[in-house]
Amino acid sequence: MLASKEPYVLDVMVPYTEHVLPMIPGGMTYKDIITEPIGVKAAAKAGVPTAL
Repeated sequence: MLASKEPYVLDVMVPYTEHVLPMIPGGMTYKDIITEPIGVKAAAKAGVPTAL
């Protein structure tokens, strides 16, 4: 794909249990990007929605 002169769309399916970073939480903006793992308590304190 990198060597091609044609455009491509790469759709990667990742299980919800994986922690993919950097990430922008739902309903947030790029200013709220997560760049390192945080614990559930820290996420709750920061107002980041979690699936737990």
